[in-house]
Amino acid sequence: MKSIRDLSGQMEEIRKTFWLEKLSLPLEWQQLAGDELSDPEKILVELPCDALLLSQEASDTLFAKAQRIPAEVVEVQFADCLLREQKKVWLRCFLKEALKRLILKKAPGLDTHSTCYVTGSGAWSRMCAAVAIQMGFRRIVMITSQSEEALANVQKFSRLYFDLKFQILGETELTSQPSNGSLLLNTLTPEEGGTIFDDLTYLNFLKKEGLVVDLPLSLQSNPLLEEADHVGVRYLAGQEIWGMRDWLFLSSLLAGEMPSPWSGHESNYLEEWKKFLSTLKQT
Repeated sequence: MKSIRDLSGQMEEIRKTFWLEKLSLPLEWQQLAGDELSDPEKILVELPCDALLLSQEASDTLFAKAQRIPAEVVEVQFADCLLREQKKVWLRCFLKEALKRLILKKAPGLDTHSTCYVTGSGAWSRMCAAVAIQMGFRRIVMITSQSEEALANVQKFSRLYFDLKFQILGETELTSQPSNGSLLLNTLTPEEGGTIFDDLTYLNFLKKEGLVVDLPLSLQSNPLLEEADHVGVRYLAGQEIWGMRDWLFLSSLLAGEMPSPWSGHESNYLEEWKKFLSTLKQT
């Protein structure tokens, strides 16, 4: 039995119900303390559970205080969980691997010589830009109203990677771009994105053979994905991405305790996750 706490802010109660009630996984879901990250140095050494799922903000807090960080986490500048492994506590990022797997599956012939567009300036944006770079993209356009934060991210990546061309676009600048993109990685909800999100839905900057990736996890209708479907552009929804992330996370956390038919069978898990979410949409 593994203990877990969820700070992710990504439909925690729904995930808890799915894992404990629907799948009957050997997990103990612990209540969060009000001051969960008041002492980040301590929690990085004395994690009070086996795993702690992190929000973007929690990732930044712990990232700044960690003394040892795995290379794969440094590369993406983001951790989606703290995991106790062999009596040590590690920052880990399963979301990166989930994103890469699903992009390659959904669009195996994606043109990495074209431009990748990334929205936002937070931890997810850094991770998305890193995934695009690792896939071979060298032209990255950051779309954000927070230009100073975006510039700081660009400077970080310039130290980690070579031969990159970055551009930062503010609000209302997206619709004037040429149709030169093959990948859009969106980290913003419609509420967070405002004008930027509205402009995304025109998709005039993306080639017809491109791919739209929408990272936030939601049960609500999404104008961006609806428009992609309407004009025939491939898309990847947050429900798929986080389903894959969760399966990768659970496979690592539970290891030999992962029950059949989920152990070693991501397709079984993802199909059950999809069915579960569809029942919620109907209620």
